Amino acid sequence: MQSLDTVRFFVEYDANKYLGALLRLRRKELGISGQELSGMLNISQQQISRYENGLTNFNIVILFRFFSSLGMTSEEVVRIFKELGLFYSDLNMSQYHKLRIEEGN
Repeated sequence: MQSLDTVRFFVEYDANKYLGALLRLRRKELGISGQELSGMLNISQQQISRYENGLTNFNIVILFRFFSSLGMTSEEVVRIFKELGLFYSDLNMSQYHKLRIEEGN
């Protein structure tokens, strides 16, 4: 799934932007319109847009409904969560090093 690599540059440690960009790319790869996906998920097209643009926080239920509606495999889902873990690990490490530098250590 090339989508993860394609959207990685887009994100500055923001899970909602990352997930939204990834899901929008997947939807477009499948040729599904925002309106069609809104019908599949039973939410408004405007809400789909807010999720895809990272403006609304995902909850676990809606996130897995997106995954299912977009036909994502369990391997793809695991890869997404691993990638998110790396983002936040990198963020925590860079904050740790920044604090150590500020403290003069």
